[in-house]
Amino acid sequence: MAIVDIFKTPIFHFNFPNLDDIRKEMIDYALQKEKENEGVVISNQGGFQSVDMREEFTPFKKLCERVLPSCVEEVKKTYSYNIKSFTPQNCWLNINRKKDYNVHHCHNNCDFSAVWYLKVPENSGRLVFDNPDYTSGLWTLESEYNPYSRGRAYVMPKENLLVIFKSHLVHFVEPNLSDDPRISLAFNFRVNQ
Repeated sequence: MAIVDIFKTPIFHFNFPNLDDIRKEMIDYALQKEKENEGVVISNQGGFQSVDMREEFTPFKKLCERVLPSCVEEVKKTYSYNIKSFTPQNCWLNINRKKDYNVHHCHNNCDFSAVWYLKVPENSGRLVFDNPDYTSGLWTLESEYNPYSRGRAYVMPKENLLVIFKSHLVHFVEPNLSDDPRISLAFNFRVNQ
């Protein structure tokens, strides 16, 4: 007998502790934009989400130059894609204060999505992915955890963690239960062959 895994879904975790200069600049910028109330409501319930800043936001451009090429290289190796370059589609800053969260959503019109955690207090909410096999969460048979029967996957955010995932994956963010804000940068990109 053999078990053949026919579909796998990676979620990439990168840690970049040497980007404190960019991280601090992004945190300050996010807090300033929140004060100016230049935000939008998309998946955020409460909290602040900035408008697309891809063109104007110098710290994002620095991030794209300094770390994204190595991340895209890992994506390329994992998927065996013939990627020549990547194109950022949009980027925005998120601030989730106490009890703020993000509802189920996915990111259309791009290949990959990413979130870089800039400030992460304890108990500020996990990133949660729903299993793309929508029937997996409907099973009522009791079993111990295993990768074939779980309905959700959880990412525990921590400062400097960059998470990259396929954009079609449905996900949400749990409420921030801390008194301090959780701040992150999110962005989408396409890969070019």
